Amino acid sequence: MPQANCVLQWRVRRESLLEVIDALPPCRSGIEACAGAFFWQRRFEALGHEVKIIAPQYVKPFVKRQKNDRNDAEAICTALRQPNMRFVPKKAIEQQDIQLLHRARRRLVNHRTALVSQMRGILLDRGFGFAKSIGRARRMIPQIVADRTTTWPSSAARCSEVFLPFFTRSTLASTSSISA
Repeated sequence: MPQANCVLQWRVRRESLLEVIDALPPCRSGIEACAGAFFWQRRFEALGHEVKIIAPQYVKPFVKRQKNDRNDAEAICTALRQPNMRFVPKKAIEQQDIQLLHRARRRLVNHRTALVSQMRGILLDRGFGFAKSIGRARRMIPQIVADRTTTWPSSAARCSEVFLPFFTRSTLASTSSISA
């Protein structure tokens, strides 16, 4: 691999970054993996540059002093020069969209599970128990809350009215219908 040279060593603001990169001759650049790394990789490659994304755990050993942008950039350059460095594979926008759907679904399922567990605990405190399953919660919670023979404190009754829509079949089933 040819000796790498530092091409740019001054502060560049995000608003003018593409103009500065466009003015450079095509070169190899390194970016530390972060939330916007794949966006910038696509933009820089569209300008003719080769871009490598490096996972933060591979950059960290090369940071010499306190963490700031200049020291991070120097560490990324040093990591980029390593002959056995592993790089993060490129991701197309479509791949990121699929990943977004999976993460959103996982969050919805986690929230649903937490809500059902909380409601089970509230109902257990009042003497109502049922098995740990979404299907059972879907059937039992609306029945228990709708039962007019049950005496609820007014605050619990208001809460149950607010949360009841979350236990209808359509709401609980909606997280299982999201797929990529």
